[in-house]
Amino acid sequence: MIGNARKSEEKRMRVVNLTMVVAGFACLLSGSNGIAVSNWKPERNIEIIAGTNPGGAADRTARTIQRIIQGQKLIEVPAVVVNKPGAGGALGWVQISQRPGDGTQIAIATPPLITNHITGRSKLHHSDLTPLAMLFGEYFPFVVRADSSIKTGKDLIAQLKQDPASISIAVASAGGANHISVGLVASKAGVDVRKLKVVVFNSGGDTLTALLGGHVQLVAANPASAESMVKDGRARAIAVASDQRLPGVYAAVPTWREQGVDAVLMSWRGVVGAPGLGVSEISYWEHVFRNMTRDAEWRTELAKNNWKESFMDSATTKKFLDSEYEDLKEVLSDLNLINKKK
Repeated sequence: MIGNARKSEEKRMRVVNLTMVVAGFACLLSGSNGIAVSNWKPERNIEIIAGTNPGGAADRTARTIQRIIQGQKLIEVPAVVVNKPGAGGALGWVQISQRPGDGTQIAIATPPLITNHITGRSKLHHSDLTPLAMLFGEYFPFVVRADSSIKTGKDLIAQLKQDPASISIAVASAGGANHISVGLVASKAGVDVRKLKVVVFNSGGDTLTALLGGHVQLVAANPASAESMVKDGRARAIAVASDQRLPGVYAAVPTWREQGVDAVLMSWRGVVGAPGLGVSEISYWEHVFRNMTRDAEWRTELAKNNWKESFMDSATTKKFLDSEYEDLKEVLSDLNLINKKK
C-alpha cells in the first residue's frame, strides 16, 4: 500500500492481520464458506470500468477479473471491460458515480482515486463510491532503456543530485502511485523533488511506450507491464521499491534499500461500485470476489504478475481507504506534491 513511508510496512501487517481476524469471524456468522447470502443478481451485462488505455495496469486487472468470473461462472450475465482513460482514472470513477444504486457497473480502484482528490485534480472523493473489495498490491521496478547510461540505482541518484531536471521521468498519473514512488526515492536520497522533470501520461502502458521510443528516460512501472521488455533486453530494471527482491525476471534487480535508499512503496488495486449500493448488491460482489481470489487461476495470475495478495471485504476496504487518504495526504505534502496547508 502507499501510505506514509515511515509506517506503511507496520500498518500493512496490522491491516492484513485484522483482515484475517474479521474474515474468520465473518465465517462463523455467515456459514462455513464465509459468504453472505444475497438476494440481488444483475439482470443485464456487467461493465468493468478501467481508467486507463488497453494495456494499462487497471485494464489488465479488469480483463483478468472478467476472464475468471466469467470462466468460473461466478456471475450469471456477460461482463465487458470498458476503458475510460484520462484525468488519472477519474473519468471512469465519475461515470459510475452518476449511476447511484446501479450494481451492474464496477470500476478498478487505484491510488489516484484518493490522490486525485487530495491534489485537487478531481472533486470526486473515494467516499462518493461504494467500496466492494481490495484485491492485491504490487511494488514498482524502476526501468530505463537498455542503451541508457544509467546502469544502477546509484547511477540514477548521482545524476539526479547533480541536476534533478536532467532526466525525464514518465508517470501514469500526477500524484499517483508511480509518481509518489519516484518522489519518495528522490526525497530519501536527498534530491530536490520539486525540480524533477516529470511527464504525465494516461496509463502505465503509455509510459513504457514513451520510454522505448526515447521520449523519456525513466519509468517507475508496475512489474507485469515492464516484464516482457526487461526479459527480451529492450529495457533494464535498475532498482525495485520493495522490501525484498521480486522473483522471476526481477530476481537479480536490487532493492532501493540495497543501494542505500530507504524507500519501500506498495501500490494497491481494488474494486468500487456506484454510490448507494445496498447490502444485497455489496454481498453479491463480495461473494464474487472472495470466490475469485480462492480460484486457482487467480493464484496463478498473482504469481505471474508479481501481485501480492491483499483481499479485503467491503467494510475493511472502506476503513483502509479512509486511513490511506490521511496517510497519502501527509506523504504528498512531504513530497511537495500538494500545498502543505491543504
